[in-house]
Amino acid sequence: MKTKTNNPSESRPARTWATTLAVAFFGISAVVLLLASSLQIALNVQAQQGCAFQQAAIDRVRMQPKPLDAFIQDKIQQFATAVELSNPINLTPMLEKHAG
Repeated sequence: MKTKTNNPSESRPARTWATTLAVAFFGISAVVLLLASSLQIALNVQAQQGCAFQQAAIDRVRMQPKPLDAFIQDKIQQFATAVELSNPINLTPMLEKHAG
């Protein structure tokens, strides 16, 4: 018959190697799964932000009052006019009256 002692280590049996390894395996597995999930969430958030930024840029282009090609054509016309007016040798006679 076992006698009761006040020492708690004697009242319960020691863990076996199998139990210790199982607890360690499950603990390490939980930590690895937590880290992998955190990494996946961070990468997902980053990808979503990139998509949102690109969609916002597309929406800004679509919401412009003039299409982009009309804007470019307008700027090319202004540039051509500025080049034509900046060269006094090529001025037409009508423009020479107004210029001088």
